[in-house]
Amino acid sequence: MVGAGKRWDKLTDYPWSSLPLYTKWKSKRPTWLEVGDVFDDLRLDDNARGREAYSDYMNRRSIKV
Repeated sequence: MVGAGKRWDKLTDYPWSSLPLYTKWKSKRPTWLEVGDVFDDLRLDDNARGREAYSDYMNRRSIKV
């Protein structure tokens, strides 16, 4: 789906990915999107560093598949 030689380089480029919503500032996300459980499970804070770490983590996982 994503990665070298695929149509999209990163998961954030994939048009049906929710990742771009997860990496937005809380005030910019849809009110229905709850990221707390996901971030808590990965021991990440909902701040710039945590969102970037989550994006990196998901992009690494998407390339492995």
